[in-house]
Amino acid sequence: MSSLILKTNVQNKEELSIKNVILILLSLFLMSGCMNIDKKILDDIQLSSAGGYDYVDSRTVEVTAVTPIYRPDKSVLNETFTTSVSLSKEARVKLNEQSDKPFVSGKIQVALYSSRLAEEGLIDTLDTLVRDPSIGSKVYLVIVEGSAKEFLKKQYGSTDNGIYLSNLIEQNIKSGRIPKTNLHQFKYSYHSEGMDPFLPIIGEEYDKADIKGLALFKQDKFVQHLKDTDMFIFKILYEKSSSDASMELELGEREEMASVYNVNTKRSYDVPKPMTDSKITLRVKFKGIVNEYSGEKINKQAVSKIESKMKEEIEKKGEELIKEFQDLGIDPLGIGDQVRTRTRNWDQKEWYSLYPNVEINVKADVQILETGVIE
Repeated sequence: MSSLILKTNVQNKEELSIKNVILILLSLFLMSGCMNIDKKILDDIQLSSAGGYDYVDSRTVEVTAVTPIYRPDKSVLNETFTTSVSLSKEARVKLNEQSDKPFVSGKIQVALYSSRLAEEGLIDTLDTLVRDPSIGSKVYLVIVEGSAKEFLKKQYGSTDNGIYLSNLIEQNIKSGRIPKTNLHQFKYSYHSEGMDPFLPIIGEEYDKADIKGLALFKQDKFVQHLKDTDMFIFKILYEKSSSDASMELELGEREEMASVYNVNTKRSYDVPKPMTDSKITLRVKFKGIVNEYSGEKINKQAVSKIESKMKEEIEKKGEELIKEFQDLGIDPLGIGDQVRTRTRNWDQKEWYSLYPNVEINVKADVQILETGVIE
């Protein structure tokens, strides 16, 4: 009886083993079929990785699409196609007339807009991205100094321009001075009551793509260029962050200098009387590391001096930026949104009348964690 059971178990195991082999072979066959289908599809389409938009006149936009061409030696050549349309949604039809393969927009990594077009307003031009289900909301939007078409015609890096520019923006968000931004964030800030959008500005420096600052918007119109030197302060006022971005400090005495980079920043708001012109306080807790110091010796006194100077710079520059925003009637930091979430009597029009005259103070708590040297 036991031998019969053993024989049956062996047979069952053999049957299971054969079934597993068949399933694996079938899976490999199907996968190879999918790979062939995908290869055929990729060979038959123009896969656009970046798009550029330039102002022509009040009714016309010039649209440029970039597609990578992969050469046998594994190098990448960027090919551009350009057309002028009254509605950006028409661009794909017009671009298809220039190409032997149909354009596909599902792999767009970044969309570039000329500063001239941004001054006229972006929301109508953005409509084509928002309504295209194949385009994700994490696409990066960028303002270009000069012409988006001319910018995209040049080769940046060893990969295709769309991926290169997307990686450039992403790494400067994660470890640099750009606050979090993408298509979703722009739409959210535009439609929300109590905040205005911003986007990174890009240009050329020594034939390289280079971050030049932030474009600040009033609703959907570009109204102010925030210089790259002010982006460090803006980012720590705008969001909780940590990055390798650093700030240079002039300590005054003996022309000493120090460079401090951001380890961790948190910010909070004190809004004691929402929807009034009473004082609002933005509190920043900054933890940093001294990665460079020009003095002879960095001791406790030197660290205390650096902390004091860093606190002074955050508070002074922060308040100057906020006052500038108030004068322009823009709110890229979302201070109005902070007020809105703290009151049941929110009135957008009333807040806009109050905002320019509200006293908004910045208070910083700075802690230097390390100095990078042993004293």
